[in-house]
Amino acid sequence: MSLVNPNLEPHWQKHPNYPQDNALGAPDFSLYPCPLRIQTNSPTTFLLLGIASTKETSLPGVSSAHILLRWSIPYGNYEDLFIGTTPMLLNLLARGTYLHHKQIKAAQGIKITAQGLEHAIAGTGLYVVGPDDDLEDIKEAAMEDMKSVLSRIDKSGEGVYVQASTLGSLEALLEFLKSPAVSIPVSGIGIGPVHKKDVMKASVMLEKKKEYATILAFDVKVTPEARELADDMGVKIFIADIIYHLFDQFKAYIDNLKEEKKREAADEAVFPCVLKIMPNCIFNKKDPIVLGVDVLEGIAKVGTPICIPQRDFIDIGRIASIENNHKPVDIAKKGQRVAIKITSTNPEEQQKMFGRHFEMEDELVSHISRKSIDTLKANYRDDLSLDEWKLVVKLKTLFKIQ
Repeated sequence: MSLVNPNLEPHWQKHPNYPQDNALGAPDFSLYPCPLRIQTNSPTTFLLLGIASTKETSLPGVSSAHILLRWSIPYGNYEDLFIGTTPMLLNLLARGTYLHHKQIKAAQGIKITAQGLEHAIAGTGLYVVGPDDDLEDIKEAAMEDMKSVLSRIDKSGEGVYVQASTLGSLEALLEFLKSPAVSIPVSGIGIGPVHKKDVMKASVMLEKKKEYATILAFDVKVTPEARELADDMGVKIFIADIIYHLFDQFKAYIDNLKEEKKREAADEAVFPCVLKIMPNCIFNKKDPIVLGVDVLEGIAKVGTPICIPQRDFIDIGRIASIENNHKPVDIAKKGQRVAIKITSTNPEEQQKMFGRHFEMEDELVSHISRKSIDTLKANYRDDLSLDEWKLVVKLKTLFKIQ
């Protein structure tokens, strides 16, 4: 079916029921029918009921038009159809007897009523199936618009839920999210306002990846029921009319969530480090142990458990504080020379002592575990450099961690 016939020449035909005066100040001809013809190449399977037309879209006060369709038995070609407009043509919702025309204004919005339209997707094409057409071929053609969209859904089943107003805006958003600079996976899509069913679909991520239990709503509204359900379930909904604003909201949310997870996992995260005791820098031998050390590899952080591999991996305590040039710091990196204070992790055990349990030549190493490695991977992956991750692998072998 074609809604616009480019071969038609401009043609103005005054409608007998149009008023002579135009309250909007536009020329009278702006209210008359203009060249748009509904045509089909074969008998159709629908009955055209009418078109409610308005002023030209280039003039002030313009509003959309609508076509009313009802699926029916084959009705014939376009010459047998009729096009109707409501009197005055100033209100899309105007009621009354339709005025019949063979042609109507071009570039009008149309409204279609038919069975099953609740499943239609805004932005897709409308196909008419004639008696000589293959229904399966038409279905395949209709699905072409969706193939590129569906291909962008993450096959792992993990990702955010994306909602947009039309198929075109959905494609634009998905393309942006898939770009290397953004790289946000998408697990589900929807078109139109956000309803409760969309919140339910997004809530699946609460048990898989909490940060993805999110709806990115691009140029759509959220129903009050959907908003209430999202608040109850813990699903985040971000709304924006500009894609970049939507991304900024989501990124800020993810960054805050990551920082929160880091704080929660801080006690379990053990950063890799290898320390060498510096000569003449034994400030206190026990309770607490205070030493001057050279950071040979990795990152020494406050709270890191320290052991001596050369002495059967004996634990001597945790780093309680670090000083660099007499100033307290939280971390010390490779190449820095700092003073550290080590306190016992278990008051009931004997306090370890320099000169008895370890000597100057012994290296001090952070005591990592399977759990601490998993915590680093989950929450601090970007905080470690490639060399520091290589040290994690080296210590993993040293401690025989599977």
